[in-house]
Amino acid sequence: MNDLLQLFIFAQTPLEELRAWLAATPHRFEHFAPGERIIAQGAECRSALLLTAGKANTEMVQDGRDLSIDVLKAPMLLASAFLFG
Repeated sequence: MNDLLQLFIFAQTPLEELRAWLAATPHRFEHFAPGERIIAQGAECRSALLLTAGKANTEMVQDGRDLSIDVLKAPMLLASAFLFG
């Protein structure tokens, strides 16, 4: 729960309000092993992805080659441009 409060979208949210929101909102917490893919390029993004611990490498495929783009560190909202752009 405290991990979520570190994200800017929840930073000003009282803990009890966040608990109530989570209780009423479909969600799931997932853990990924190092190197495991979170989401693939071109996949439809239909939910918010919140990185609450660790880091995520971002990559894209161009001309058949994998290109490293960035390393994102928690806490962070992933794919925000696709959700809010």
